[in-house]
Amino acid sequence: MKQKTTILLYIPALLIGSYWGYVKVALPVVPSLTQVFSIPESTIHRILSLAFFLSGLSGLIWGAIIDYMYIKRFIIMITLLGMIILSISAVSNHFLLWSTCYVFGAILLSGLLVCSRSFVMLYLEKDNHIKKAFSIMVFGAYLSAFLAPFISGWTTTLLNWHYAFLVIPIMLLILLILSLRLGPQLKAPVGSLNIVNNISYMLHCVNEKTIRKLLIMCSATAAILQSYYIAIPFWLVSQYHIKAHNLAYYLLAMLTPGLLTPLIMPMLMEKFSEKTLCVYSAISLILAGLLASIFSVSRHLPSWIWLTPGILISLGTVILLPIVSLHIMKRSEGRYSIASSLLSVVSYVSGGIGIYITSYITLHTFYREAIFIVLATIATIYLLINLRAELN
Repeated sequence: MKQKTTILLYIPALLIGSYWGYVKVALPVVPSLTQVFSIPESTIHRILSLAFFLSGLSGLIWGAIIDYMYIKRFIIMITLLGMIILSISAVSNHFLLWSTCYVFGAILLSGLLVCSRSFVMLYLEKDNHIKKAFSIMVFGAYLSAFLAPFISGWTTTLLNWHYAFLVIPIMLLILLILSLRLGPQLKAPVGSLNIVNNISYMLHCVNEKTIRKLLIMCSATAAILQSYYIAIPFWLVSQYHIKAHNLAYYLLAMLTPGLLTPLIMPMLMEKFSEKTLCVYSAISLILAGLLASIFSVSRHLPSWIWLTPGILISLGTVILLPIVSLHIMKRSEGRYSIASSLLSVVSYVSGGIGIYITSYITLHTFYREAIFIVLATIATIYLLINLRAELN
């Protein structure tokens, strides 16, 4: 079956966008959840942390399952299961059922996240198509991370919080329809399809010095990036009385660098070397840490001011992570699903830990966030200096 390249370019964006949208869709609903379930915001914050952590950890098995089933069948299975689980979560009035479905839904959709990177490598042949698909994928992730809370916020305001959780099942339905039209992947999986052997290969990758440094860099930046996004409603909503349908605009400010990635990254990659781009990324992270430190001793700031460290972190990360990810994928010896799984494990387990850390941080204790950002930035810069020989 001849496949249209245009469809193949956008499917990875839907795959990763389904996960990114899912973990952000609950943010405008937090005040409603605390009232309905009679629980403190910190409990919801930690449920989100658990969802991130377990969804990242599940990457240990997804790579082998994807290779065993092949991508098309895997996507169909996950989208069908996802629609069922997320629909149950949407109609639940019991905290235990809702939280269980939410966490399990994150674990399921993390399989699509793993698929997104390997899909690009297994369904596309030309280098320009691969690079374009990676750019569109980043754009899709950030766009869905804005649209999901935007739609869920308005849905909560106009209708009811239950309807907010139907946003992602609708997105999964679109993905299911497109995946049914997929032909066979161009390349067969490389290596063993056994989960234990695949985990062993991941450990082998971690033992390789360059990959280990790249993964630690991923971990440090993902922890501060994801935790900052998730913490925004917990920091700002109650203090500044932000309405559910307006929260997405706060997230949009931090997501903007990612939304601009497909427009600016090809130009930047052509004009500047990887080393230069990594320097720009490091400068953004340093400025984020400095601003967070200044804000920690300030009071009575406008609500939007608290977004600026997050914007700088986002800017630095969208420049750095594509470079890091590409180097890891190139060193995977053709085992793209396993390499993608490893990236997911590192990024989202560390993201879950970061979210858990920020559950103990408020605007009144923002110096803790400043310390968190500074430590992650120091680690990133140290690793960049050590990896300068590997960068172009």
